[in-house]
Amino acid sequence: LIQREELFNYLKSKSDAIFAIHSSARTSLSAYIANKVTGVKSYSFNDKGILDFTTLKAKLIKGKKNFIILDSDKIMQVLSAVNQLIGFKKEFDIQLVVTEFNDALDFEDVTIKKLASLKLLYPSAIRENDSKEALNFASAYRKDNKVMPNQYATRGFDVTFDAILRMCQENGFSATVD
Repeated sequence: LIQREELFNYLKSKSDAIFAIHSSARTSLSAYIANKVTGVKSYSFNDKGILDFTTLKAKLIKGKKNFIILDSDKIMQVLSAVNQLIGFKKEFDIQLVVTEFNDALDFEDVTIKKLASLKLLYPSAIRENDSKEALNFASAYRKDNKVMPNQYATRGFDVTFDAILRMCQENGFSATVD
């Protein structure tokens, strides 16, 4: 609950253009917004999983950061929202926000490239990662250091690796950070 409050305080400090898109099956975040947060415009997928994105687009504000909070764990809803928001980026400054990680964000058609283009914001210092690569890293770290990596070792590796990859990009480090 504190994490949600901090997230909304952060979003409001950056822009007053905050929108939420909810799955009809998920009610916790929409109830929280309705009871505790002012100024957030909410939209819901209907029972068939469809959302009228033209209504949302009409409320977006040009020249301002538009935060779009996506609260759905249904793959087709997430894919539809991500694709629509990418289309809106030609006219609007949009940043996608999720309050909790879910498997729909790992779906093969919801690529990291798409999420990165929407500057996905996920409020967590620790990312749960039990992938094969993460397990290989933990094993190699333990072999070299005689101890399992803590969250700081893992995050340090991730940040360093990200920086190295960005330096190797055609556009250079500064452009890829932007």
